[in-house]
Amino acid sequence: MQSFLALSLLSLLLAATCTAEEAACAAADSDDDSCAMLQSGVQVGVVADHIKGEDQAKVTKVTDAKVTEVTKVTDAKIDQHHDASTAASDDSQGFPDMFKKLAETVKDALGLGDEFNLIKTAVATFATEVHTAVASLAGSVKTSMTMDQVTTLVNLMLKQCGDAALKLYNVLKKVTTDFIAGVTKIAPEKFTTSVKSTLTAITGKASGFADSFKDAAKNLKAQVNKALAPPVVCKEVKHHLDIIHGKVATLVSSSTGMTSAGLHKEITAAKDMLPAALKTKVDEVLKKADDAFSDIERRLTPQVKEIADAVAHAYAGKCENLGEKKGLPPVVIGIIAFVAVGMLAFGVYKFVA
Repeated sequence: MQSFLALSLLSLLLAATCTAEEAACAAADSDDDSCAMLQSGVQVGVVADHIKGEDQAKVTKVTDAKVTEVTKVTDAKIDQHHDASTAASDDSQGFPDMFKKLAETVKDALGLGDEFNLIKTAVATFATEVHTAVASLAGSVKTSMTMDQVTTLVNLMLKQCGDAALKLYNVLKKVTTDFIAGVTKIAPEKFTTSVKSTLTAITGKASGFADSFKDAAKNLKAQVNKALAPPVVCKEVKHHLDIIHGKVATLVSSSTGMTSAGLHKEITAAKDMLPAALKTKVDEVLKKADDAFSDIERRLTPQVKEIADAVAHAYAGKCENLGEKKGLPPVVIGIIAFVAVGMLAFGVYKFVA
């Protein structure tokens, strides 16, 4: 009897507690899942306390149904919270993506400009092959040779120099293509366009330089076995040497556009618009370009002079004034001398008077 009373008292206390919490949930008008579960538990508990026997199975079904309903609501809210968190996470990806792209850009810049080392090698190869061709001509020509024999040897040397110049052109062409393909990945269009324009111009001048040797060799070969008077042959030789001098001058002048001293303003302006980290990398690339194109500026003109001097030496005693033009033309010198003498005479006259 005492145990029955204790059990009844405990049931009443639990029911009162649950009723109070249920009232609090109702007053708060909350969708909180714990409140829903609590209310369900209270309903089920109260029902369970007042029914017995065969109705217990019905209570179990009601309980299971209610718990299932609350679980579904809770899962839906969890999913909704997860979707919101995911969306917020996606929105925060802007800055990481930006830094990722910058990192990839700097990574793409690694090794860029190494192509310019090929130009330095090509210039050195050109110088070596020209020197070899010149030495061969100097060792083969004899003062006793006829004009045709000398022309044949000179033609051979010009052809060899032309082959060397063609190799230089091919390297410049490849470097231009490869470098532009690489720099396009890291630099804006304005910078890429400026560099491409400069490199394309240099490559075009290199093509003309190589063609000048080919044209000279072809035309001089046509002079052989025609029994032409020496002055006619000499004039043709001089004409082509002047063309070669002119072509190397334009190539050198164009090449200064990729050196630090003569870097085109368009390239400098476009470079200054780059982000600091990328600008630093581009400066390193342009330093490599400066080394390469300074080699063209420094070495090609002396090599052409070596060629012209070798030709002049080969035709010694047959042709005059085949070397590089030096000083002023005789007519200009005569005019200056005449004026100088006149001024001197006028001064003497004035002094005597």
